[in-house]
Amino acid sequence: MRLVQQRNIRYEELCVADVMAALSELDAIDYEDMTAATVGNVVGTLRRHGRNHLLVSEVAAGEQRHRLRGVISRTQVERQLGLPVPVTEVANTFADVVQMLA
Repeated sequence: MRLVQQRNIRYEELCVADVMAALSELDAIDYEDMTAATVGNVVGTLRRHGRNHLLVSEVAAGEQRHRLRGVISRTQVERQLGLPVPVTEVANTFADVVQMLA
């Protein structure tokens, strides 16, 4: 909504790149670490990082680059638990702080 107001444009004029999070802004957890994790660990990680989603990545055999293995969604965890998972957004940069205060 802010982007639309700041630029004085309509939703249909937005591009995917305008609303997409940069790869550098995303937190990812290694799949191997997740194989031993509990739901409590996941909830704690979501809360600690102030995120609604966590990416799960892995390095495929014979490769050096990480690839996306899956996504953990806070709302999906809430649905399956039948309980709310309160998350407070965490500012990671000064720009985030300014945006949160605006």
